[in-house]
Amino acid sequence: MRFSELKNTLAKGIIKTFYLLTGDDEFLKTIAQEKITAIIEMPQLNVTHLESPSAQELRNALIGMPLLSERRLIIVDNVTDVMGLEDLNWGNNILLVKNPPKAKKGKGEKKESGITRFFDRAEKIDCAPTEEIFLIGWIANEARKYNTQIDRETAELLCGYCKNYLSRISNEFAKLASYRYGGKITEADVRTLVKKDSEFAVWELSKAISSKNGKKAMEIYYSFSDDEKKPEVLFGLLQNHFRKLYYALTEKDTVLTNILGLKSNVIYATRNEARKFGAEKLERIIRELARIDEDVKSSVLPRSTASENMIMRILSEV
Repeated sequence: MRFSELKNTLAKGIIKTFYLLTGDDEFLKTIAQEKITAIIEMPQLNVTHLESPSAQELRNALIGMPLLSERRLIIVDNVTDVMGLEDLNWGNNILLVKNPPKAKKGKGEKKESGITRFFDRAEKIDCAPTEEIFLIGWIANEARKYNTQIDRETAELLCGYCKNYLSRISNEFAKLASYRYGGKITEADVRTLVKKDSEFAVWELSKAISSKNGKKAMEIYYSFSDDEKKPEVLFGLLQNHFRKLYYALTEKDTVLTNILGLKSNVIYATRNEARKFGAEKLERIIRELARIDEDVKSSVLPRSTASENMIMRILSEV
């Protein structure tokens, strides 16, 4: 289940007895925990927090009777011991585990199989960076709290700068809202006050290159940090980006998901961007990047001008 589906399922009364929060957006995990906690009556009596409990401690919590409520909620940061709990029935009580167990290789196969069986029962909530439509709604709601305004284009830019991580968006938006309290947050504010994610910056650079806008491409390059401007770093970012674009046009979705780890919404956006180039141009760009890398390593191309040269040579292939 995507995080964005959780609210609707709970509102419909579809309540599971075991939830596992996966993904790496900690702010989404916090919101998911709050939404599940909200369905518990008298939470001060019926919500229990445990950190890496023993199997017996977890068992005692799970089978405990709720007080003046239909169910209890047991929130656990990490579960490492489920000995004897694989088939435990804890009625209407809810178990919420905030982090999936880490697999251990080579040892404890029997213990690992027990943990696997136990977690197979869980409803997994994906708290990886979520859909932009949810994030824009969240930003609009926060803007009202801060008595400020933000248009959709600026909200989309903020999401891109933060790579759709609500953990970052929440912090950066609070900074922007404090800066523009009672006024309107602009795209210029985002560009000035928020450090863009390097991958998003490369997307912007790619769009400038596909439109053959050399001036815009160099403006984006100059906005990079000193580390990102280093030829070996820039080469890595560009090579990774253009290879993904190329494979988006030449491979099936299953390959892009299993090999490159791209989600369906990312595949759609990547393929759209790739079509602006076409497979032939993308192949030329990848080959030119390889030649540039060799020129830098063999000192044919001076490091001091290598990165700017890299961008201009890619532009010449479009």
